[in-house]
Amino acid sequence: MPKILAVFPLCLVNRSIAHIFLSLCTSIELTDVQIKMVAPSCERSYRGSNVIEAVPKIINPFIDRLVNLSAQLTQSRFIRELRYYDAAYLWPDSSSINTFKKIKKLDKPIFLERINCYTGKSKSILDDAYGKLGLQRPINENTVLEAIRREHQEIELSDWIFCPSPEVKKSFEEAGVPEKKLILTSYGWSPERFPNRERAKTEDSPLTILFVGFVCVRKGAHLLLGTCNLKKYHLN
Repeated sequence: MPKILAVFPLCLVNRSIAHIFLSLCTSIELTDVQIKMVAPSCERSYRGSNVIEAVPKIINPFIDRLVNLSAQLTQSRFIRELRYYDAAYLWPDSSSINTFKKIKKLDKPIFLERINCYTGKSKSILDDAYGKLGLQRPINENTVLEAIRREHQEIELSDWIFCPSPEVKKSFEEAGVPEKKLILTSYGWSPERFPNRERAKTEDSPLTILFVGFVCVRKGAHLLLGTCNLKKYHLN
């Protein structure tokens, strides 16, 4: 049975991005693949034989103040455990370039999760959006260029990259990443989490759109507001 060791940079909880990570790993467990998750910590309800909490309990209460230490401990534990597994599954911001190199030295294949599109593509989209609004991007240009450089290193060191949408896959193809490295996937959805989705709706009742997130150009809030105004939607 193939064995995969996955690493996540944050506490494992059943919400936000951690919910996606947990859901994917749980789905993998339903196949003929064994997977174990390494994270700084996790909620009590998720503690079990398939989860390794890398940060000692005595440090957990101070985790927000010790982010760098938390990352180091998590990656160190991950590397120690990886020798007993067949492949590494890395989530964004979970591993330093040094960790990538250590994995390669262990001769383990790397599966890299990519939630968003290629960073260079993101930069061009945001540069255009801010330019049209006559605004300056609230991030240092050198910081963005460093993120692009780092992503190139991660891509080079990875064997396969999970792309959760056609647009994500396309952005990496345009960046010159070999198609054989790109695996098109989907996060899907859980109908049971939306019990009222079939609620009766009359033709005259308004369509209400709920926006959850930081209201900024990067999230396209200005485009959503403009669309709702034109279509007379009700936005919360």
